[in-house]
Formats: sequence, C-alpha cells, structure tokens
Amino acid sequence: MAMNEFLRSVQTARNVAFPLLPSAITLAAPGADAPDAAWLRRSAPVWLAPHTVAAFDANDFPMLPEDARDQLAAAVRDFRAVAEAVAGRDPTDAELRTAFGHLGAVIALLDRRFFDAEGKAFLLALYRSKVEFPEFILGLDYDLDTDWAGAPGVWIFVIVPDEVDAETEPFIRFSREFLKDLWRALHEAKSDRLPYVQYRLLSEVHGLVNEDAE
Repeated sequence: MAMNEFLRSVQTARNVAFPLLPSAITLAAPGADAPDAAWLRRSAPVWLAPHTVAAFDANDFPMLPEDARDQLAAAVRDFRAVAEAVAGRDPTDAELRTAFGHLGAVIALLDRRFFDAEGKAFLLALYRSKVEFPEFILGLDYDLDTDWAGAPGVWIFVIVPDEVDAETEPFIRFSREFLKDLWRALHEAKSDRLPYVQYRLLSEVHGLVNEDAE
C-alpha cells in the first residue's frame, strides 16, 4: 500500500534526523534555534531526496482532520520542490534548513498517530549515547520484529557511505563501542528486546525506499 510505503520512508527520515527534530518542529517559530548544521548536512543524503515523499497520496489520510490533511499535503509539496531542486548537487545551507523545516512539519503531523512510541523511546536513548558518532555515520534506522526463535527484537541499521572502509581502526572501534551502548539504551528505554545491528550502505537505503515506492 502506498500509505505504508510513504510512512516507512518518512519514518526512516525521522529516525536519521531524530537528534534535530525539536529544532525542525519549531523552526518556523520566532527565535527558534537553528538545527545542528553539521548533522543536518551529514544526514542529508539519506532524507533530502524526492523518494522520501514519493508515495504520498492525500487520499490515504481520510482519518486526519481536513486542515491537518491540507497542511500535510502542503508540507510534502514544499519538501518535494526543494528535494527535486537539489537533486544531483550539494544543497546550500538555506536549502537544507528549508527542506528540514518542511520535513519537520510532515513528521509533526504524523508522529503521534502513525509512528510507534516504543521505537521512538529507544531511538532517543540511543542518540543520547556517549559513543561519539564518526563522520562516516550518516544516521540510524530501526525495525521492531521477532527473531527466528520468536523473541522480540530490535534491528538497528547504521547507515554509512558506500565508500566506507570497515577494516579501519575507527570503524572497528565504533562498532565495538556502539554494540555495548545498545544495552544501555535498551535499559534506559525499559525494553526487553534483543538488539541486532546491521550496517547499511547509503545506496542500499535508497534502493529499499525506491523499491517500496514503485
């Protein structure tokens, strides 16, 4: 269903941009703080693309009040316009902020009704990690499911550039420290799920989203 595909791609964008979302949601408010520029630009290859909203259809959201549905359609339209304008080139700082503001509006309209609270609590705990995220970490995504034995699990997808070298000392050190910190995050989120970690190349993320949108 197009609605599920749209929600999944927006949730991936939300998960990757999660550390910045308070800034995104209040970006239009007077005196709002600017989002962290470094993370905004680093994570942009994941979320600032037309495929993030490609499966949107306003008719899929009859459960929303008419004014909220109109706001959602406008935010999607405005986000898509920026994403299409920057396709194939690096966005300017102004374009990043503008697109992120529109994405924040989309997420704010959908978050409570459509996105799971359990995963959100875990993600918040994970981004509070004391483990430093190196430049090659573009963001985190997750799925909640059961493993082969039927036990509840959380699959953490660490998104990295295609050219990343997994044999370097910084990558190995991060992988080791991050895995340890997952248990702290699970405890903080009061979750009994078993954690599984998978590193995903940026091209794989784009491929999965594009497959869903087709």
